[in-house]
Amino acid sequence: MSACWEWPRVNNRGYGYVWLNATERMSAHRLVYEEAIGSIPPGWVVHHICGNRRCVNPEHLTAMPRGDHSRLHALLDDTCAHGHPRTPENVYVTPNGERRCRSCNARNARAYKRRSRR
Repeated sequence: MSACWEWPRVNNRGYGYVWLNATERMSAHRLVYEEAIGSIPPGWVVHHICGNRRCVNPEHLTAMPRGDHSRLHALLDDTCAHGHPRTPENVYVTPNGERRCRSCNARNARAYKRRSRR
């Protein structure tokens, strides 16, 4: 695979962006995808094959349905949003099919208890 092309300006989530006008901005990888490859179907997202959110190399971008993208990331992510390992012992599945982190759940329960005691 060729090298990543890293966009210089990123938002707080690490994605490159560009201002279209004084009030509207767009993700740089979506703009590059549309210019280099074509339009993005409604309900689809642009996935970074390389895993680098700053990357705008068209060879590293692919469009896919939002649901497929979410499932792919659920399989690829080996940690939760707070860095806890996604191991069978630390993950439980809710009745509606969401994977939840036991460590985060315990932390949130402790914080709720502290707040409710006040």
